[in-house]
Amino acid sequence: MDKNNSAQIFKDFEVISAYTRADALADGVLIEVSEIARPMGFLVPVAINERLFHTLGDGLEGVEALLHKAGTSWVDRKEDDGTPGGSYGFFDWNGEKTAISVDGGDDGNGVFTIYFLSDR
Repeated sequence: MDKNNSAQIFKDFEVISAYTRADALADGVLIEVSEIARPMGFLVPVAINERLFHTLGDGLEGVEALLHKAGTSWVDRKEDDGTPGGSYGFFDWNGEKTAISVDGGDDGNGVFTIYFLSDR
């Protein structure tokens, strides 16, 4: 089912609760790293989930290494049928399957999120 069809199914439902990206950033569930990512070529906001962030150690080196690996996996990503593209890039980080994904964020503009798949 594509996103347009799923949106139509739920169009008459009242939203009872929503946990936004802004909420996750304020709560510390996501860590904003856009200022580090921008000079590396990321053109939209980037956040890392908390558990992944804590594997990076102190200093910028760990964040930069993760962003480099995530960016490379994004460029090399594949659709489910193996063709280039898709909304996710996958790679291993510290022996765990990790993803970089893009979605519309809270305001519909593109944002990247990097996270361990086991935390999804």
